[in-house]
Amino acid sequence: MTERVRGHIQRFSHQRRCGLIQPDDGFPDILVFLSDFRSAADASCLIPGDAMEFRIEHAPEGLMGMDVVVLRTRTGSVIQRMPIG
Repeated sequence: MTERVRGHIQRFSHQRRCGLIQPDDGFPDILVFLSDFRSAADASCLIPGDAMEFRIEHAPEGLMGMDVVVLRTRTGSVIQRMPIG
C-alpha cells in the first residue's frame, strides 16, 4: 500500500524503540519503529492519542508503519501539517 493514511499512537516504548499505531480507517494495529519516523524529533515525546500520518507496508512481522509524521499531539500542539497524498 503506497497511499498515506492517518491514525493515532496507541503506545510507544522508547526503551524498545517501537510501538503501535491504531489507523483511523479500521485497519488492524500497525507496528512502528523509531527508525520509521521521518524525523527523530517527531518520536521524541510521543504519548497515546497523538495523531499521525504514515504509509502501511506488509512485512514478515505483519503490517508496518513507514515514513511516519506526527500531525498533532494529544495536548493539541500542531507538530507539522502535511496534505495526504
